[in-house]
Amino acid sequence: EIIEGNYHPALKFAVGNMLAGNVLEEMEKKVEEEEGGGSDEEIAALAREFLKKRKEVDEVLKTSKDYKLVSKELNYETTVNSRY
Repeated sequence: EIIEGNYHPALKFAVGNMLAGNVLEEMEKKVEEEEGGGSDEEIAALAREFLKKRKEVDEVLKTSKDYKLVSKELNYETTVNSRY
């Protein structure tokens, strides 16, 4: 998965937000369903999943300074500095 891999923090941040957004959209659809929407258990499970995904995004921001670009084929390694 991209979030766990050695990818640029900007990519990991974007993918993490997309995944969290997908869960949030699913939760919104459940709430808006006719017949009273999703059950409390369904909404709670989706809310927990959303919060987990958001926490993963927060971790990406905390660890972005640790990212290194590594190319074994070129025998090359460098850090990538970001002001974020």
